[in-house]
Amino acid sequence: MSCGDHTPLNSGRLEAKRLKALAEDELPDSPAEDEFDKITRLATLLLDPPSAAISLIDDRR
Repeated sequence: MSCGDHTPLNSGRLEAKRLKALAEDELPDSPAEDEFDKITRLATLLLDPPSAAISLIDDRR
């Protein structure tokens, strides 16, 4: 799997950027956010899965 610039998703450069963004925004330890709830509700409406979730995983979990 790759992203738009054809860099493999598991590349060290992209992973470092992802982890930095998570740390800067303090998302993994934040309370529930309505914006993420809206995304999961939309996914449920469009795709009709049994459940929908967003997981933000940092380098400690």
